[in-house]
Amino acid sequence: MKTLKISVIIVFFLFDSLLMADEWTIAGQLNVSRACEFQSALLPNGKDILIVGGYVSGILVPTNSCEIFDFETNQSVFTDSLPITLYGHCLVELGLAENEEYLTIGGHGPPYNGRRCFRYSENNWQETGELNYYHTEHAAIAFQDTDGTTKALVVGGFTSTSSRKICEIYDPQTGIWEITDELNKGRIRHTLIYFPTSQKILVVGDDNSSTAELFDIPTRTWTLTTPIPVPLPQYESSASQLIIENGQEKALIMAGRSGGNNWLTSCWIFDPQTETWAETDSLTRGGVYIPSAKLPNGDIIVSGGYRTDTELSTSRITEIYNVKQGQWQRVADMNHYRSHHNLVTLADGQVAAIGSWSGDNNEVELYSWNDSPEIQLIQGQSSGLAGDTLEFVIQVNDPNQDSVSMRIDWADGDTTDWQEYDASGAKFCFSKVFAEAGEYKIKVQTKDIWSEQGIHNSLSNWQKLLRVVINPVGIDENEQIPLTFNLFQNYPNPFNSSTCISYQIPQDGQVRLSVFNLVGQEVDVLVNEFQRANEYVIKWQPKNLSSGIYIYQLSIESEDFKRTLKKKLVMME
Repeated sequence: MKTLKISVIIVFFLFDSLLMADEWTIAGQLNVSRACEFQSALLPNGKDILIVGGYVSGILVPTNSCEIFDFETNQSVFTDSLPITLYGHCLVELGLAENEEYLTIGGHGPPYNGRRCFRYSENNWQETGELNYYHTEHAAIAFQDTDGTTKALVVGGFTSTSSRKICEIYDPQTGIWEITDELNKGRIRHTLIYFPTSQKILVVGDDNSSTAELFDIPTRTWTLTTPIPVPLPQYESSASQLIIENGQEKALIMAGRSGGNNWLTSCWIFDPQTETWAETDSLTRGGVYIPSAKLPNGDIIVSGGYRTDTELSTSRITEIYNVKQGQWQRVADMNHYRSHHNLVTLADGQVAAIGSWSGDNNEVELYSWNDSPEIQLIQGQSSGLAGDTLEFVIQVNDPNQDSVSMRIDWADGDTTDWQEYDASGAKFCFSKVFAEAGEYKIKVQTKDIWSEQGIHNSLSNWQKLLRVVINPVGIDENEQIPLTFNLFQNYPNPFNSSTCISYQIPQDGQVRLSVFNLVGQEVDVLVNEFQRANEYVIKWQPKNLSSGIYIYQLSIESEDFKRTLKKKLVMME
């Protein structure tokens, strides 16, 4: 058989953009419309959210009901109810190695009892060790102790007459609460940030003070630190998140209320190493009861909120804080006006909004975003011969200006290894030999580093970049047009996923190459077109066919020439 020369024709299909437009969509409905003072947490599977207690919207009656919303089915089902109606409580994830558990801490319940705590595990609640003191309008957080175990810290709260200084630590191994060092100042409506590296916890916010304190986990002591520099002494913090800025753990404190009804848009960053505050970009609207959540790339999202100095007390506004740039960006508004609600980030990076003070609203919204780096084909050979080395240059631009890495799936069973991380805007160079005729839908995948610690976000999905079509279009100049009509045995044979079928035609004509099963049914058509006299190679990749023996048939028809040839092939599992 003659050596066949095959030219390579590459057709590029570029995306307008790989960035998906952000949007909020209605995912489904809760069984109970939760107005405020409920709690929620992501379950270990990354797609279910546990919602616990709170006030029922519209009638503002507390409930003991709990439910789980499943974002695969967009359905909510009731789970085990709390033993008492409960609101104003805290919910922390204990994260035990043996069994993922969640702990409710304090709160209001009829009769008034801010000391009871309940552990949730395996779809049921069990009462655990009682707090030593009542805690409502308090704050709580899980932390890793010096012995490597996970514990919970409850801080401050409210009595009938004043705010509390009392703090307690819960050991899930014993189920016992122990009193630890008191705050220097009693606090309600405050917020906590845990710094894992430095083993400290920051508390900030109160109804009548801008002071801040640091809890040292190894020594179990509270010390006053630099006050948050708000213009008025009163500060009620609304939202806070741990961020990684230039490789360092810091706290982002957002909005709040200062001096009565002075609604704040200001945001501040606290550095636990220097114990200093730095003002950063302000929110568009601000206020209180603005929940926040962390996106997979480390940026922060906020939505909604409450303030009384505007025409509408509640809001639909959503903003994302770019940690690297130190700026807020307004994104798509929620479908519903919300305050006192919860934001929870799912494992796939989407963010759920749950509950609302505004109206009888039990609809769950889901915010979809995609910060995958944008990919541009800078250089790529458009033609060549089989066996040639084709080169491609691809530029990757990351919206967060982080370090990026990428790889390519060539659609022929070959996937390049990850290229080394490089800065946003870097050009990645690839080369590839396409040895066989066929169509290749090439895909790319990216990942990026969003901190100097080398932490990367979840991988992007494989995304189509280009299509490569390899067609037999010529013959060797030193060879003659075939003298005979011939169908050659496929190679390899037997085969698994693909095989090549070669044939030659001595005259121009209408050519059809088909595959039949043993009962004579045509199962695939490989060629059905007018072809010039030449030799051809076709790559066949059967789909949805079982293993076994098949017949491939070649036929040609012209004015004075009509012939048909058949051969057997074997497909194996």
